[in-house]
Amino acid sequence: MTSTTSDRIALVSEPGRHRDGLLRLLEEKAYRVSCVDSMEEAQRALTSTVFAVVVLVAPPANPAHELSRLCGSTSTPVLVLTSSPGEAAVARALDAGAADAVAYPHSQRELLARLRLAVRRLRSASLKRAMRFGDLALDMDAGVVRHGGERLELGRIEYRLLVELMLAGGRVVPREELLRRVWGAEDDGRLNDLRVHINRLRGKLGGNEASSTVIETMLGVGYRLALR
Repeated sequence: MTSTTSDRIALVSEPGRHRDGLLRLLEEKAYRVSCVDSMEEAQRALTSTVFAVVVLVAPPANPAHELSRLCGSTSTPVLVLTSSPGEAAVARALDAGAADAVAYPHSQRELLARLRLAVRRLRSASLKRAMRFGDLALDMDAGVVRHGGERLELGRIEYRLLVELMLAGGRVVPREELLRRVWGAEDDGRLNDLRVHINRLRGKLGGNEASSTVIETMLGVGYRLALR
């Protein structure tokens, strides 16, 4: 079973023969692969490109908090290939938020099977990629938001905040979670930035007097979408 050409993969690995071998294997199976050198670069790529899966080749000394930051900043499944021996490394990757993990040595057959599983999981949640809440409609694949049928022009941060609020479906999203998912870290110094961007987003939604959707502030906790 091969993939479709719509299955774009971010391959996060240091340059070298091992990455080249993985790249050839994935491209032979018709995956479209974008190579990035670090988790920090992967986070930037995820803000502008829709990937089906992130495949991360994690070196033995990889800090768990870096993996946790990457996994916490995206809803795209992360498949970790760890070079650390034993089950402990796999458990650490899963605890850090990875969708799946494979320890070396692994067979190509097992790797491809786990990759197909990650893609199927994403497809099973495909309805979330075209979401509605009140008079808001979000097409994540196209990166387009419509408000009462009209296209809503949003900045990058405003768009990512709205994605997280719509994914929550009216539940409160804690400030710390928004900071982690949008900025990549729970940095209290960003709280004012968060408030500024939420207010800008709220202003754009409120620009339509007929709008049924508002952003509510739960003081000291976070934000949620609500209908009025």
